[in-house]
Amino acid sequence: MLTTSALLRPLLVALICGLSVPAFAGARPDVSIAGRWRVVVAERAPWNTAPTLATPLMRSGLVFRDGRLEGPAPIACAPADFEIAMVPAEGLFQGALPADRAVDLGARLGVVGPGETVTYRVTCPNGSFDFHRATDSISLKFALDGVVYTLRQPEQDDGSRPDAAFVQAAPAGFDCGRARSTAERLICADADTTRLDGEMAAAFGRLRLALSAEGREALVAAQRVFLGFRDRQCRTGGAMPRGDEERRQAIQCLGEVTGARADLLKSLTVRRIGDLIIEPHLTTRWETRASDGSEARSLLMDDVVPVASGPGADMFNRVYRAAIPTGRPLDVALYRQRMPDLVGTLTRTYDISLADGRMVSLVVTGHIETGTRVSPDVKAVTIDRARGRLASLGDIFRVDEAFRAAIRERIVTQARERNQSPAREDMDRRIADAGNWSFQADKAVLLKPWLGSDPEELEIPANELVPFLRPDGLWRPRR
Repeated sequence: MLTTSALLRPLLVALICGLSVPAFAGARPDVSIAGRWRVVVAERAPWNTAPTLATPLMRSGLVFRDGRLEGPAPIACAPADFEIAMVPAEGLFQGALPADRAVDLGARLGVVGPGETVTYRVTCPNGSFDFHRATDSISLKFALDGVVYTLRQPEQDDGSRPDAAFVQAAPAGFDCGRARSTAERLICADADTTRLDGEMAAAFGRLRLALSAEGREALVAAQRVFLGFRDRQCRTGGAMPRGDEERRQAIQCLGEVTGARADLLKSLTVRRIGDLIIEPHLTTRWETRASDGSEARSLLMDDVVPVASGPGADMFNRVYRAAIPTGRPLDVALYRQRMPDLVGTLTRTYDISLADGRMVSLVVTGHIETGTRVSPDVKAVTIDRARGRLASLGDIFRVDEAFRAAIRERIVTQARERNQSPAREDMDRRIADAGNWSFQADKAVLLKPWLGSDPEELEIPANELVPFLRPDGLWRPRR
């Protein structure tokens, strides 16, 4: 069994095992490895016969910097020298592979291809570490204490965190030491998926704390439904996949589905307008679709509804539900019919663009994702708080020919930039529809200014609209 002390042998030992003369040496890491990496996979080394497998470095970060290697003990070291060499199979993992099986075992571990393997050696005051370039060209492999670890550079790292924080293991949304289900074990086997699960759990926890008892109950119920959908969609509700390819596909699916859920939960916030509180209530359901057996086919439906509490809440909830009917399957709500062949994710959510004592302006968006994003359905809802009803365009603007002509001119200018030629009748119809107008503190937005396959928005600064504002109107923009 290869131990920590065995891995920290002097450079001469590795040369005896077959490492060729370095092609590069110095205190600066090669550009191909410089920067941040994270441990994403941990697997038993062929020479490890211990009954249990400990993987203490799983999800930890390593950082290759000039003159040092940042990471958890015992990897971290300074000063550090870096070398590049070509290593034959029998020299991999500092000679730990049996010589007569080195090629086959190295290939199974993903580090042996045609010819010798590119190896990055980091020499520290107390020994050295070998990082082998994997055959996928994007990963590095190294061994420690009977475990072969895989490193990859993170896709979502903006560099804002210091190296000392990055090297800490990325947590999952649960204790990986107690992982029992197939989904949990696969999540813990991949650092990126672990990170996404942790982000989803953190977003869920923050939202749950901010919600009322009724909102929390809805959120917990929706999350339970989502987890059932994830198990079905990724085929992780039963036994562990046997083949490497099946496991890889399951982990990829878990990452994609979990990441999308994390993004949704992060987008949901509680809004306070004086004593009025508007919070998101999430409902999740999913339906199985016909499958040919090669892949799971389902439709996931997430419906986020703003629910108010406090003074004026009953009016807000009544007016919103009259404008956006709820309680129906989401495909019926958005498409006015059942869609039995629809596969993917169907989501309806909202954004509050402006809220004050006079009005609340919301934009309600519904879209479907089936691998590629389809044009969303967008509708504005503006609530007149004083009158307790939907606001009309006449409650805000003096709607006359001068107003229509000014907006048409803005539409035509933007349309020409996109090689479009909207018809006057169509523009006037869209201008007159209050469901196409949303409002912000310093501008108004015409959501669908002309007929087209792609959604368009026309932003109009408030100062251009001042001549048309009603003196007693709802919208009091910042000028």
